[in-house]
Amino acid sequence: MDKTAMIKMINLKSDFFHILEQIYQAVGAEELTRLYDKNFIIRPAAALNFPVRDVFRILEEPANVYLECQFLGLYGVDSPLPGYFNELCLKQDDTGCKLRDFLDVINHRSYVLYFLAWRAFQPERTVNSTGTYLAFINALSGYQPTTDVFTWPHFIAQTLDGLKAAIVHIIPDIPVCIHRYPEWTEMGEPPFLGKELSLGDSSFLGTRILLLGSFLDIELGPLPSDRVQSLQASLPTLQGLLRTNLDVHMHCKITLFLIPNRYSPGLGSKNLFLGRESWLGDGGDKPIQLRMNI
Repeated sequence: MDKTAMIKMINLKSDFFHILEQIYQAVGAEELTRLYDKNFIIRPAAALNFPVRDVFRILEEPANVYLECQFLGLYGVDSPLPGYFNELCLKQDDTGCKLRDFLDVINHRSYVLYFLAWRAFQPERTVNSTGTYLAFINALSGYQPTTDVFTWPHFIAQTLDGLKAAIVHIIPDIPVCIHRYPEWTEMGEPPFLGKELSLGDSSFLGTRILLLGSFLDIELGPLPSDRVQSLQASLPTLQGLLRTNLDVHMHCKITLFLIPNRYSPGLGSKNLFLGRESWLGDGGDKPIQLRMNI
């Protein structure tokens, strides 16, 4: 993406943090001082217009790109300095231009620190964050296109293929097998005929009914046991997805199959657990089962 396309992509109706986040992600400059081959300067707007939005405009010049804001700053509509000094800075003469250029050194740094301080305390907005909460935030804000995860709930309720696709997206490169079992459910007080009830519709014979697809058994793997730690961050996300989108009357169980190591590690070694990476006796070829209820 060239600098012209980058500038055109920015929506000035967005808030200050949203705009700076777009530039930060595209440029990757920690201090936000360069926009491709030009100097990037954040400064107040040299006007006393009523601030209808955070960012007044983006001004591109041969050597610089200016992001002009309508809040904070040492001059402009939100300046904390005395009025006479503000008027002196806003004059469109040589004195006013020199004063603004000098103050912009402080202004730019203040805006950048303000943004970086906000970003430091927004863990869901960090570059390496890929959690479900971040995905929903991005979907609401329009920062980046929504991923397929937001269309999956519809398919999860209808097909097993949609559920498999969701699992593979959350935990890449993992074999998935899903079994659906019917379940007999005991009913309460049975209804009686003769009370405006129809047999096979609002009444039935017997005390139990058959629920098709009321129990899902999700089998993941088999996987090498050394992948257990890499799955620890993904499994809670998968559990949350199932709790949110599966029917409340549907029961679900996750079974993780691990391939035992071909050697016998000693107890006390780092990241080894009895029954998972280590065992008593000789190790076999049968995968180890770890079960988790939803």
